[in-house]
Amino acid sequence: IAKYDGANFSLWKLGLFVLLEQNGLIGVTTGVLTLPEQVEGEVDDDIEDQIVEWRMKDVRARGYILSTTELSQQRLLISCMTAHQMWRTLSAQHLEHAADNRLDVQARFYSYQYQPGTDMKNHIAEITSIAHHLGEIGLPVNEEQLCTKIISILPAEYHGFKTAWHNSNQERQTILGLTAKLLQEEREQARWKTKTTENEVALQ
Repeated sequence: IAKYDGANFSLWKLGLFVLLEQNGLIGVTTGVLTLPEQVEGEVDDDIEDQIVEWRMKDVRARGYILSTTELSQQRLLISCMTAHQMWRTLSAQHLEHAADNRLDVQARFYSYQYQPGTDMKNHIAEITSIAHHLGEIGLPVNEEQLCTKIISILPAEYHGFKTAWHNSNQERQTILGLTAKLLQEEREQARWKTKTTENEVALQ
């Protein structure tokens, strides 16, 4: 799991939530599962057991949060008494920081260009990551916009693919469909280049 350093919230959250879910700690962390309360003046053994169980889960969740955050971020959590307080603190800090950089994130998305040598899987992942970041700060990118961005900056050798995509059924123009077709096109181009090279060698 990537440790949270103040700048990689989405990546950290992905790993942390998988870890929390594996251990049944999502509810405690997000605040969905709250501390059970005893009725004043009454002693209910079942409630007492639930309180003990909740506190144990909370301690474990706090441990996971602390162990996956850098020291610079842990300082923000000194006054937090529960895992939910820790989560809210880090989430609020991330959203505040992201809101301050809304224009920068938007600019990153619209100015991003294909990086030569990048495979299609990473090309798609990079743009999708920026789009996800925009969604977190209240500037969601819809599927059509995401697909358009990915398609519009493909390298020249994908010109035929672009044309075929634009002429395809719009109902099938989803990010999943685009990903599958791009990966297939990438494999076909790789096979074509290999075959061309073999033919050139044979003619020498």
